[in-house]
Amino acid sequence: MEDRTLILNIGEDDAALGDLFDSMEAIQSGNYGSKGRKIILHITQVDHLDLVILKSDAAVISVPEIEFEETAGIGRMASIYDLMEEFEDQITKCGGYVASQEMRGKFDRIRNKIADMKHGRSPFTFVIDDPISNSFVVAGMEKLLQEMKPQVIDYSRSWDQDAELDLLIAKDNHFDDVEDAVNKMCDLIQQSHRIVALTGAGISVESGIPAYRMTDASSDMWENYAPEDAKLENFLNSEKSRFSHWDRTTNFMKIVLKSQPNPAHKIFGQLFQQDKLKGIVTTNIDNMHELGGVPDEMICHLHGSEFQVECVKCRTEFDRTEIHNRLEQELSIPSCHAPCDGILRPRTIFFGETLDQEVLEQARNLISECDLLIVIGTSLIVQPANKLPQISLGKNVPTVLVTKSDTIYDNFVDLRVDAPCGEFFSRVAEKLK
Repeated sequence: MEDRTLILNIGEDDAALGDLFDSMEAIQSGNYGSKGRKIILHITQVDHLDLVILKSDAAVISVPEIEFEETAGIGRMASIYDLMEEFEDQITKCGGYVASQEMRGKFDRIRNKIADMKHGRSPFTFVIDDPISNSFVVAGMEKLLQEMKPQVIDYSRSWDQDAELDLLIAKDNHFDDVEDAVNKMCDLIQQSHRIVALTGAGISVESGIPAYRMTDASSDMWENYAPEDAKLENFLNSEKSRFSHWDRTTNFMKIVLKSQPNPAHKIFGQLFQQDKLKGIVTTNIDNMHELGGVPDEMICHLHGSEFQVECVKCRTEFDRTEIHNRLEQELSIPSCHAPCDGILRPRTIFFGETLDQEVLEQARNLISECDLLIVIGTSLIVQPANKLPQISLGKNVPTVLVTKSDTIYDNFVDLRVDAPCGEFFSRVAEKLK
């Protein structure tokens, strides 16, 4: 794979032309770019429309001025004029399916704008975004191309793009004998000095704590509660929802306060003592990592903590344990001290609520600086946490996945373990002594 020129000389019998259209054939033959490439062309006069483009089926074409984007999947050689005519046809067909007069008017305005662009009456930007750099301008049009002041931006492909293009190489990362997996885990830990863990509900399920999300088969904590009451809007505007939420989370806290960290939590306390741990990123709200020996300042709580409560009005913070003890005696809706009397809320992420972007950025930075990522007890389905392993994988940093669920990363991590995480890390800790 080499850096690609923007100009391609097409011979009459060029057998490779079909490979350029077909991204899979190009990839199999190794005839593709090591990076993605975005070509930005500025169409300011009518003869610029004569420029002939060779577009691979992996490329996406867009015209920002009309907010139009043609998805990948079609590869061909055509002039910009011909491509704009195709866009016009697509807009016309789409407009025919629209019943709303307002929407039809919008499609008509876009179609009229394309007509102006086609006849040189309206300058526009033509963008070709090809993740394998297999789109070109046909040779013989260099002078015309220079008039258009092309911008060429090379970029590194994301892990998602490499996976979609089938560019990732599967690793031999499964061990039939758990002891072999334990040895591999120990080797990776001993070679590392900036270890980061990414943990989900599965690590705490083995401590007897039910999964918080209602989609988890191991959780029955939603049996008597309506999920709508866990939406922030409902919680803030409905006394009924607040009562339901405090009732459910009080029952959850009863379990949490009786639970103890298991060996999968404690291994990171051990790594902290050995000065090997850089930090933990977790979606759990149960504080088991703190009880396992990791300082709170080294833990990035993506979904917050059930142990923290604040007033939404004056932002006063409260100790959840104190509130829990009161609610155990008599269940009610707690409120802030007088004269504020504001609504209290746990410092957790409610359903439908977006993550704190500073916390998410902290998580990304932690993982980008690690030399070993250990992912435990998560199916890696919920966004944006499910994207975090791509940071380590994209940098070829050793990545371990210990979970009972199948994930999209299973074949690409350095070690894949589907044993119970507590049992597995108990053996790892013993081996590391």
